[in-house]
Amino acid sequence: MATTGPEKFIFESTFFPDVSEDDRVLSDSFLSASHVIVDFLGMLGRIFTPIKADVNGHIERVRKFVLTDPKKFRYLDSIVDPQVELDNKEKKKRVEAAISLTWLKRIMDFIHHFLSKFVLEENMTCEDLKPLFREAYELKLKKHHNVIAQKLFQVCVHAAPTRASMINVLTGKGDRSEQQVYNIMKIFLVNMGASVGALIRNFESFSVQQ
Repeated sequence: MATTGPEKFIFESTFFPDVSEDDRVLSDSFLSASHVIVDFLGMLGRIFTPIKADVNGHIERVRKFVLTDPKKFRYLDSIVDPQVELDNKEKKKRVEAAISLTWLKRIMDFIHHFLSKFVLEENMTCEDLKPLFREAYELKLKKHHNVIAQKLFQVCVHAAPTRASMINVLTGKGDRSEQQVYNIMKIFLVNMGASVGALIRNFESFSVQQ
């Protein structure tokens, strides 16, 4: 009877794309990898459901726009590049797509910051993850949120899982050891950080609100 290997760990199912030499990010690859973060948020508990739904909504709105002309919008920066020629119909749809891409960039930056701190050697003995969530939120998202959204995130931070419970969920059936989980996450975070960084630079080059 044939034996099957371990199921793919969430953070090795789909990776963020390599950034091109001219600092561009492939749309389809980035959006597909972003679904990994949606799945990750779903693993954190029901309290994160609204955030999960919000992120998924932004992904789908951007994808819907990209699919109107996959060649023209092969790279994400094309969505906010004022030099890209659009017809009147595309111009109307681009506004919504650009807003969703902006929020997607912000949220991915927030998650990347948190996960980078989570896998940092000096934080391995930190069982309480609330300070890591709080730091990431304060630095990356809070300034973009109104009072209501800030309160929602405060509730989520308060309900953040401990390191042990998060590792327990991530290791799933026990196919991966705790150290393997950290190693895989570190690999995943390399291209995630590079992609987010490229998007931030793209927005800056086009003078688009971050």
